[in-house]
Amino acid sequence: MKRNNYPCSEAVDDLESFFRKHISIDSDLKRFLNILEDFRKEGRVSYRFIQSELMEYRKINSDYFSFSDDERQMFDDLSYFWG
Repeated sequence: MKRNNYPCSEAVDDLESFFRKHISIDSDLKRFLNILEDFRKEGRVSYRFIQSELMEYRKINSDYFSFSDDERQMFDDLSYFWG
């Protein structure tokens, strides 16, 4: 279901849950969470930056986990509202 809006705090919370679920290397998880904290302080989500960082993480670590339907929808919504 398509959202009517995607407030920054909700987007950051969703990304935090996603990263905690999928990022298995502690130092990388901490880096992603620090990025999200910066987003929260700035009141904006840099979708293209987070997408680029996630793809780089996956490539370097050969961590090609699958996305659930809900996660795929979350990224579609992030792209629409914050991309």
